[in-house]
Amino acid sequence: MSIHNGEYGNKQEEGRSDPFDFQEAMKDVPEFERGIARDDSEKYNNVGQRKNITSESIKHYVDDRRQENYDRIKRRGKPFLADVYKNLVQENPGLRNVLVVDKDIKNNAYYSCATTLSDGQILPTMNFNFSNTETYLRPESMQEGDNFGLESVLKTIALKTGAKPSEIMRNERLVTAFIMLHEFGHALDFQKNYLGVELSKIDGSGKGVRALPRAISRDHEDRLRDEMSQPIPGQVAAEGYLEMVVPFAKRLRALGINPHDRSDVWDSMGKAYREMSSEAFADNFATEYVMRHYDDFFEDADSDAKSSEKVKTHVGEMMRINADLDMLGLREGKAVRMTKVELEDDERGGLKRIMTGNPPRVNEGFLESKMKIGEGIRLLKEGDPTSEERYEKSPAVKNVYIRPRKDTEGRVINDIIVQLGGKRKDGGGQDESRFYLVELTGKEPEEVDVAPEEMLERYKMGVGSKILLMKRELESDSAVRLGKIMGGRLEKPDYFYGDSPIQKGHGIHLSASAGEKTGVRDLVDPEFMNGGNTSTIDRVYRKWKSYYVETATSTYEVIPYI
Repeated sequence: MSIHNGEYGNKQEEGRSDPFDFQEAMKDVPEFERGIARDDSEKYNNVGQRKNITSESIKHYVDDRRQENYDRIKRRGKPFLADVYKNLVQENPGLRNVLVVDKDIKNNAYYSCATTLSDGQILPTMNFNFSNTETYLRPESMQEGDNFGLESVLKTIALKTGAKPSEIMRNERLVTAFIMLHEFGHALDFQKNYLGVELSKIDGSGKGVRALPRAISRDHEDRLRDEMSQPIPGQVAAEGYLEMVVPFAKRLRALGINPHDRSDVWDSMGKAYREMSSEAFADNFATEYVMRHYDDFFEDADSDAKSSEKVKTHVGEMMRINADLDMLGLREGKAVRMTKVELEDDERGGLKRIMTGNPPRVNEGFLESKMKIGEGIRLLKEGDPTSEERYEKSPAVKNVYIRPRKDTEGRVINDIIVQLGGKRKDGGGQDESRFYLVELTGKEPEEVDVAPEEMLERYKMGVGSKILLMKRELESDSAVRLGKIMGGRLEKPDYFYGDSPIQKGHGIHLSASAGEKTGVRDLVDPEFMNGGNTSTIDRVYRKWKSYYVETATSTYEVIPYI
């Protein structure tokens, strides 16, 4: 479909209209090439999504659908969203082939790189509920699909713009646009990092027929790997997650998550979901678009021209954010610098950095636990939580504020100010408030080589105990793919010495325990506890509170199971 006489005008758009050369690569190919496509489909069929991809079924895969999509969105009563779409495909011509479908989807939108239509044609589609977008703003809508953890992403945008998180969440125009942009981010991710990569590997005719099934499979494999690396492996939705807390309670604790605190588990799962590579790509794409078109979504709070459709920013104001500490990243194991300051007493709550002492009073270290209102702060000097060298525990946190300010390049920087409360040193009964500027330093906890006996002592990983081994890195070909989990009962061969069934110079031996009753729902993958063996262990180490074994071919995280 040509768009040159429609809403887009008569001018040829600038730049390449087919940046990935899809038109040439996906065009019709001779009949004999179809057999190659079916062979490749079988080879990459381990994700359970077989596609009948032939030259006939994908001949319209890269058609230009901009005008029909624009008309459809505008016809559904979303003129602002139609304008966002129009600008989006002008900036990203590769997205013009994605068909936008108005579909009654509960709580979500979704992108599919290969939807089979009733006539057999396979197209990339972006499904969206245009008639009921307010469902995306409901709390329960944040529990499924790509909306899982969406709140944390929108709060990040609030931090970047100096807006209040609550105002971002209430703005239907911004949230709806972000969700649509996020789905197109998935489309661009697939085009650039999967289909484009596979096309580049193939010479001759029939590129599209051979590359598409490979790209689909690799995309699914990466998604599976990410899902299996979640705090509760494989759990990326609300349904049933409470039952899965039990078998993974020890792993949650090692990640600084309290398994008895439902909100902590839930918030951590949502944040980890958004950090998955595919979700992060889509979120970053949508966020960068929103930031690039700042004036379409935001306005300064003190601006004369106010619009109820835009989110107000509050640069220069102090904002209490006690309910949103997670978005600041002040979690267990994070390295921070705390500098004592005084607050200037003015009506706008401006921050004036006044250093005290000589040298200035500064504490640095790793947070022993996530920062919480009503609890003190303890900083570890080293990124090893077993170290006994610590700072004294601070008084309880009374309040946490942020003050957005702009740097010399106009970017919003957020000063995090923590108010600590405590009794005066002279014994007076009045509380003495102290204010600290808190900055994340970006330091990572170090890797510490340990003896296997440490795991035995800390987690009781003795003979007969159940463990899970999660593949974390892949250095060469291996029978267990990245992100895959195998588990069972630890066995100790006769030739082992000492008490530990995990020893350097030997492999880990797991016997199957899949049929045993655990008192909880079966795990997501029934093969988890079917046993297995690793190759010889070269190294055992710990990073923060998580243990790893390194073999000649792989690195596994060792997870104690209930």
